[in-house]
Amino acid sequence: MKVKNKKKTKQIVYRYSPYVKIYRENFKNKYQSVKNFHNIKIPNATSVILENDKNQILLLNEYRRGLNKRTLGLPGGQIENNEKKNINCKKRIIRRNRLSG
Repeated sequence: MKVKNKKKTKQIVYRYSPYVKIYRENFKNKYQSVKNFHNIKIPNATSVILENDKNQILLLNEYRRGLNKRTLGLPGGQIENNEKKNINCKKRIIRRNRLSG
């Protein structure tokens, strides 16, 4: 299934409804043009990409039970009932990384 508008084309490349959808997108705006960008949609969950002034991204070294090993991943998690996404993101960063907010 393809969805088109003036600046974006996206195609679903994986779907495990209602939990996960992965889209492959091409998009263009006045700053950049990107082809084959993958966008992951997970309802009721958040992931946070936290970048510092040295262009370093925070990755967590966590044990993943389903993989039975430690892997690198982004901070994030399930959104609780009636919780706003930005509040959930802030809470996840503080809780996982012992930061102050």
